[in-house]
Amino acid sequence: MGTERRRWSRRAKAALSTLALPILGVGLIGFAHTPAGRPLLGWLATAAGCPMPNGKATPAQREAFRVGALRQAGGSVPATSRPALGFVLEATTLDDARTWADASGGRCETDAGAAALRCRDVPAPAVGGAAGDPPVDDLLLSFGPDGRLVAVDAMRRGLRPDAASEAMATLAAKLERDAGPPAVAPAAPALGAGKLGQASVRFRFSNYAADLSATSLPWSGVMLREQYSSI
Repeated sequence: MGTERRRWSRRAKAALSTLALPILGVGLIGFAHTPAGRPLLGWLATAAGCPMPNGKATPAQREAFRVGALRQAGGSVPATSRPALGFVLEATTLDDARTWADASGGRCETDAGAAALRCRDVPAPAVGGAAGDPPVDDLLLSFGPDGRLVAVDAMRRGLRPDAASEAMATLAAKLERDAGPPAVAPAAPALGAGKLGQASVRFRFSNYAADLSATSLPWSGVMLREQYSSI
């Protein structure tokens, strides 16, 4: 009887662990993709064996790492165009972005040793959206050693599951039309009120990468993230 109870206990613990790890993983991913969780995002990448450059890395080293990481999973053909929320990759300068920031209506400040511009509460029309669309809660524009734009990262939080699913489908369709087909075909997002889940679409080309993701968190609705990068 005691042996049988111990065997059942071990099986129960294993089952709970199997269920808990994905839930914890989605929760950590969601938090790591918030402004407060960005240090955790860097730690997770390092812990996973990703040789991310530390704070002492030069701008050229950070850019080489960024491009190298994207090229590992890059495509073999160039994108037809490279959408980036109205910005022009490898052309928009930090001065251009500051001029845009002054007129955007968002709260912007330089970040990462003047190699990035971070803006909060950016009205949707300032990044090519409609007047009725939700604002961008956190927008990060990253610049290479030559001062030109290399990556755009935008997050909207607290969305309803149906609104996030519709927005993601619209964005994916627009990217496919303007840039080319996705590297990973989109699946139906497992999003819902009070649920943990994530859906993503990945586009990879020889000169461009775009990632869309929607993360459903029970305590804060759905977070929609858009990432656009030059390669």
